[in-house]
Amino acid sequence: MVKNPLLLVSVACGVSFALSLLVNRDIKSAAIAGIITIPATFVGVFVVNGKQRIEQKQILTNLEHQIYQLEEWEAQLNHSFEAIAAEEQRTKNNINFLKIELKQLYAQITEQRSYKQQLNEDVITLEEHKNQLEADLNSLQSQVQKYEQRKKELTEFMQFMKAEKQDAEANFNLMQGQLQQLQVEINEHRNQKVELEDNLGGLNNINIELKEQLDNIQAQVQEVEKQKLEQKWSLNAIAQEKQLLEIDLELLHTQLLEQQNHKKQIENDLIILQQQKLETKPKQSEKISDEWVNFVMRLNKPEIQVLKAIIEQSDPSAAIKKIAEENITMPELLIDAINECALDTIGDLIIEPGSELVPMGILEEYLENLNKVININEID
Repeated sequence: MVKNPLLLVSVACGVSFALSLLVNRDIKSAAIAGIITIPATFVGVFVVNGKQRIEQKQILTNLEHQIYQLEEWEAQLNHSFEAIAAEEQRTKNNINFLKIELKQLYAQITEQRSYKQQLNEDVITLEEHKNQLEADLNSLQSQVQKYEQRKKELTEFMQFMKAEKQDAEANFNLMQGQLQQLQVEINEHRNQKVELEDNLGGLNNINIELKEQLDNIQAQVQEVEKQKLEQKWSLNAIAQEKQLLEIDLELLHTQLLEQQNHKKQIENDLIILQQQKLETKPKQSEKISDEWVNFVMRLNKPEIQVLKAIIEQSDPSAAIKKIAEENITMPELLIDAINECALDTIGDLIIEPGSELVPMGILEEYLENLNKVININEID
């Protein structure tokens, strides 16, 4: 704010008069210019004073605000001093409490040190015990390894014994199947023997020999059954029993060959008789070749039943299975025997193997001759 406005007006007027005089060289013009400067100077002074008053009010307002803040800070400081004093008192109390706890901790540390020393002694004792346990564990592990090795050896031995037992059982089952087939053939021979006694007086000697051989076979069958029981009682004698079974099997095979030779001789005689009978049959039977007659004559009763089942039924599997169960054999053995007989007599297989979709059947080119020869056999 301008403190002396008259002085400022005088100065402005003098300066204006002097400048105008210097420029125009005219006192009158200079005086007019000086006079004109006076109101302008007053206006400028008032404007400046107004601005200064506004700035002073703002400064005063700021100062009042700062004073208010300082008073608040003073109150906060007083409150903080009181809180610090209370905190100082609490700190003194805590220090006293901590001193008491420190004494207790010193006592606990002393106790812990003695306990730690005791623990160290216990650790040393446990370490010694651990070393002893490790030694015992190593000893037990070596024993376990020995037991595992022994167990492995025993397992291998048991597997070997099982394989030997399975081989022996397979051989025995095969031999039993052959014996069952022989028994069926024996029964068939007995039936044929009864028929031949009425028609063939000259075959009595052969029948006597056949009976003796059948008695020998039955004795051997009993021996085999006895060996089977002995085999079940003692697995340790499997190898010896296997050798005995092989020897008996060879003997049976030899006797089977002899029996087959006698059987072929009987069949040849039967074929001769059948041919003699066929000479008296209707002309339809004369059209059948000797191979087909020989084929049917060599078949036994179960095999003929199987052929009839295949001819008469679309799916003969159940009937063939029933025939095999009644004669204590398997369907596959009956089929194989029929095809083998056909291969030996007519030179070809007559039964087609079946599948899941197509059942077994007779080849079409042989079906007519087979029906004829079976019908003639039934008439006989």
